Amino acid sequence: MRNLHNNFCMKTLVAMLASLIFASVASADGAPRLRLWITDPIGADASQCVRSESSTDITRLLGIPPTLTELDVTSWDMADARWQLNPDRFPASNARQQLEDHCFALMLDGELISRGVVLSSYSARLIRFPTIVVTKRGQLLDLRLTSSFYGSSMKPIHVKALDAVLQSRIQAPPPINTPSQ
Repeated sequence: MRNLHNNFCMKTLVAMLASLIFASVASADGAPRLRLWITDPIGADASQCVRSESSTDITRLLGIPPTLTELDVTSWDMADARWQLNPDRFPASNARQQLEDHCFALMLDGELISRGVVLSSYSARLIRFPTIVVTKRGQLLDLRLTSSFYGSSMKPIHVKALDAVLQSRIQAPPPINTPSQ
């Protein structure tokens, strides 16, 4: 029993240290502030997406490039908590299959803030944990992070944290190109 407790404490300490190190490196080297990993297909039981030993465990993901970052976002609407993906990188016709019905892990500023499942806005699944809802608008894809995918209990979550990252990204003026002399 004592070994189990020590093992749990050690794993927790390692995960916390990895997160702190990652956060300091991310902020120091200009790395993306928003990192979203799309991992395993969800299959019949999507609950594996929120278990700590799942493919969304952050210690496993730190060595893998994220599926998308804030650099892939072309617009952000805080009022509706939706962000739109760059259609050149995520064309709606192909990207939906890569995103929908998979697990996700979302990190902002080096901190894992959510993990759950990515679903189409037309999905028939009823999910009671974090969900990224994908909506196709012509050739564009919108994403919305919600508390669940279960009727009226669907509320946007982490809106202020997302706004802090995405609003600064979207409103950042383009670099000024000056001709060489």
